[in-house]
Amino acid sequence: MTNPVKDFGEIAKRLAYNPLGIIALFIVLCYAIACLLFGASVKSLDAQQRLPLIWFVVLFPIVVLGAFTCLVANHYEKLYAPKDFQDSATWLLTLGVRTLEPEEQKVQIEDAVAEVVAAETKAPPRQRQRQARTSQV
Repeated sequence: MTNPVKDFGEIAKRLAYNPLGIIALFIVLCYAIACLLFGASVKSLDAQQRLPLIWFVVLFPIVVLGAFTCLVANHYEKLYAPKDFQDSATWLLTLGVRTLEPEEQKVQIEDAVAEVVAAETKAPPRQRQRQARTSQV
């Protein structure tokens, strides 16, 4: 027979690798503590004291569902770890980062160099000397 505590520990380790898993662990922890507290103290609490615990146990999943829905709808790209994808290019595409082909990279580098050279030649001689001194230091 397997040990449920050990099994939970293994599952928790796997869930902790990405943000969705961490959120799930937090929810399970909060809900478990509330239910344990409610179950252990149900006989010693009167109706006025039980009421907040009952409301928490009932409303907590609904609030979490609403927050989780907003999170997934607005920040879906941040909910996955790079490890969740087979290759890093797919993860970068999810983040909106476009990877460039070598030819495109060369063109961009040449354009940037041309801009710097053009800006450098337009600078007055004194300013070029100052820039040369600061770049040597």
